[in-house]
Amino acid sequence: MDRDKLEKLSKDELIEIILNNNSIDSSYYEFGNIVTNSVANSLYEFDVPILITDANFENKGPFIVYCNKGFEKVSGYSAEELIGNSPRMLQGEKTDYFTIQSLKQNIKESGHFRGSAINYKKDGSEFHNQWGIEPIKDKFGNITHFISMHTDITELKNKEIELVNQINQKNTFFSIISHDLRNPLTGFLTLTSLIKDKSGDLTFNKLLELINSLNSAAQSLNDLLGNLLIWSKSQTGDFKINKTEFPVYDKVLNIVKLFSTITKNKEIEVIVDIDKNLKVICDPFIFDTIIRNLLVNAIKFSNVQQKIIIDSTLVNNKIKINITDFGVGIKEDTILDLFKIEKKITTLGTNKEKGTGLGLKLCKELALKQNSEIEVKSVFGKGSTFSFVIINN
Repeated sequence: MDRDKLEKLSKDELIEIILNNNSIDSSYYEFGNIVTNSVANSLYEFDVPILITDANFENKGPFIVYCNKGFEKVSGYSAEELIGNSPRMLQGEKTDYFTIQSLKQNIKESGHFRGSAINYKKDGSEFHNQWGIEPIKDKFGNITHFISMHTDITELKNKEIELVNQINQKNTFFSIISHDLRNPLTGFLTLTSLIKDKSGDLTFNKLLELINSLNSAAQSLNDLLGNLLIWSKSQTGDFKINKTEFPVYDKVLNIVKLFSTITKNKEIEVIVDIDKNLKVICDPFIFDTIIRNLLVNAIKFSNVQQKIIIDSTLVNNKIKINITDFGVGIKEDTILDLFKIEKKITTLGTNKEKGTGLGLKLCKELALKQNSEIEVKSVFGKGSTFSFVIINN
């Protein structure tokens, strides 16, 4: 390529040449300095970080002979600090050794390399550097310099790591749920087989006991499947938030009535102490799901003949719907893990009720979807208060 054509190259055209493995004639360079001012200015003003090194592999080389403004910005070093040093000055503890070895081998053999590794800025902070190296040759075809283009892909890498973590969390979650689904199904099979095979030998009281156990297994399975369906829907883009204004007292009272049989069996009194005129702006489906799951949790961990209080507090524009039980409480080091999808926190209820822990995780996720919160206060051995905090606007 002659000098006139090189000088007329736009930034995008020059980048295209580098990416397409073309070489730039080193006759346009003199001791590492670009001869033509227009080309030098063009390279220097590139947003894309560019570095040029010599091709001397002796004495811990190659060494930097040129860098542009883009490289100064991404590395935090000035050109004066970079020129004369090896690019190794950007390497550190987390720089992948095998990537650097591959780089050395490739540029020695072909002059070309594509790769990425953790590098370090002048202030010591890490960044994920992706770069491509191409050779600069003289008129005899000898490599005299290397030119490299760099991209800070830290944000992309962080998103990639976050995505992998989310996938791992959900894989763990599904393995937990598959196990928990099997338990009530196994209970069904065992109980129905026993009733079928031994029905003639069972007393009325024993049969009634088995039927109650079967009903408990059915309730557990129904709760789990219901929460699973809601959770799976919340993971798709089809889950829409439809906030409306409605009175809280009537909603809560209807939910309490759904569990009247269970509370009656445990002789638990549920007290709804909410102003009948109180209204919230909230997605009704999310409200029902969260209050229902929090109430189930309170019933599960309340002892026989205890009370559960559902009340409300108003702080600025936030309304808290509090569900307080006086049961077994939660240990402080367990509270932080209650809402983590990859953690299985399951404890038998006071009447040996089984659960999966999915309900609380679902509450947290649904609350976040409409910019609300779930708060927990608990004293082990004395009870817990779970609060659905709604921003009422």
